[in-house]
Parts: sequence; C-alpha cells; structure tokens
Amino acid sequence: MSETSGSEKGGRDRNNGVREGGGGRGAGGGGGRGGEEIASKSFMIQSKRFYLDVKENNRGRFVKLAEVALNGRKNRLFMSMGVCKNIKEVLDKIEKEGHTAEGPKEGVEVKENGTIFTETIINDKRRYYIDLRENQRGVFLRVTQFEVQTGNRNSVALPLQGIGQFRDALEEVVDEFAEGYIDEVVDLPESQSFRTDGKNFYFDPGHNNRGDFLKITELKPSIGVRNTIALSVKAIPQFTQVLNKLYEDFQNMRALAVDGAENSAAGNSAQPKEENASAKDAKKPPAAIEESKNGGNTPMEAEEAKAQKT
Repeated sequence: MSETSGSEKGGRDRNNGVREGGGGRGAGGGGGRGGEEIASKSFMIQSKRFYLDVKENNRGRFVKLAEVALNGRKNRLFMSMGVCKNIKEVLDKIEKEGHTAEGPKEGVEVKENGTIFTETIINDKRRYYIDLRENQRGVFLRVTQFEVQTGNRNSVALPLQGIGQFRDALEEVVDEFAEGYIDEVVDLPESQSFRTDGKNFYFDPGHNNRGDFLKITELKPSIGVRNTIALSVKAIPQFTQVLNKLYEDFQNMRALAVDGAENSAAGNSAQPKEENASAKDAKKPPAAIEESKNGGNTPMEAEEAKAQKT
C-alpha cells in the first residue's frame, strides 16, 4: 500500500489515509500556477521515492508524477485523469501478459534496444510512451511524456518490482479523484505519423462536442517549430482529393519538362553541324583550294582567261 500525504477537498480525516488542510508537500496552499494540491501519494522503490500529486486548476484535475533520487535529482511529468486511467490499464495488460513476475514472458522477443513491451497513449498535445525494457541492470518500466508542441521529452523510470505499487497508486488516484474529470471515451482510429525532410508529421484523430476531427501537426524538432491544422471528418475526402490532384499535376508537369528536354537534345544530335569556310578548306588538297578561289578553273586556265581579257 502506498504512503499518502497532502489534503483532499471535502475533509477526509487522517484515519482514512488523506490529511485535511491545504498545505501538502509543495502545494503552497491555494491554486498557484501549478494548481492547488488536493492529495499526494508516495512510495519508495530501491533508492528512489515516487510521488503522485493530485492537483486542480481552472482546466480541471491532473496528476504530477515525480521521481526523486537520493541525490535530489528529480524527473517529473504531468498526466490528466484520463491518462492516469489509460496508463493503469496498460499496466494491467503488462501484468496479464505475465511480464511483471521476473521479467519478460517466456517466448517473448526482446528487441535490440531492450524493448519487451511498448504502447502509446495520445492525449491532446501530448503523447505518452509506456515502455517495458531490459538492460544490464534488469527490467524496468519507463513512462515518457512527449510534448508535440515543443518536442520536449520527460521520462520517469521504475524498476520491475515497483510496477505493482505504481499501478495500485494510479488505481487509488483514479478511484478517489477522477470522477467527473475523465472525458467521454470515444472509439477513434489509431494515430499515424511519418518523418521526411527533417520534419515529423502527426495525424491524430480526435473528438469534441462538435464531432470528430483530424489534427495534423508539422513539427521540426531541431528548432521546435510547430504548425497545426484541424479538419472535420467530413472535410477529409475533399482535402485528400485536392492533395491528390496537386500531386498528379506536379508529376505531369515534371514529366513534360523532362520529355521536352530529351526531345530537344535528340533533335540537336540529328542535325549535321555546318562547317565554316576555313574548316572546309582545311580538309581540301591545295589544288582544290586554288580551283575554288578561281571559280573552279586550274591556275593555268585562270591565267589564260586573264590574258584573253586584256
């Protein structure tokens, strides 16, 4: 069972495991920039302590997950209540598949980078990668938060023996504090992405009170530039039709340009080159050159014709 500290609105007493009051670890009392702390759960694994701080601001409730080493080094990431529920379900799946006993389930292929199991959770402008991996120190769980807008990544790593405690803590948070703060679950197609020309393109299906939509994000990680557009689902066919038309036009125009260049080169090679007079004379014997200069007469015939004129 995880240790619990902090406070909960509604006045649960200390005997129930959550302390009253607005102080809490790092809360600062009240809803500052980081939100008002409602409760905090913690557990110790090996030499690290992990905190799940339940907070609330004007956009709703969320959880700050922090990993604190003995030297004070901290890694932290933020999760909505919906993401907490999703991660808990992923951990259930990992346990069900038998990976949490002593390592990877027998017969499961471990990839070159040590990945045993991986799953991705999409949440608005963030992606969460849940990776069960193995290295020379053993098996561990790594939760990575990727900010699509900035390209920033934050990760928290838990040893294998702490996965159960992490799952139990998430379950407690969801059961106690998530009611009314988890968006309606709507089945959506799987997100797609690809990389080209130093840019990442993300295609994320979504749903809001106006219906289904597709969010397309262009991200250049090297400089953090991000551009995003959103299309309603009914506009996707027209959008793809325009893209296909432009692609075909580009291909046809470039093909015509190549054909024109090839035909021009073929025409030039088929026409004989005209030689200038000096080049032609260079190929003639001296006598022929003299005949050409005298109108086709030999030098003797040219002298006789000249004498007759005089």
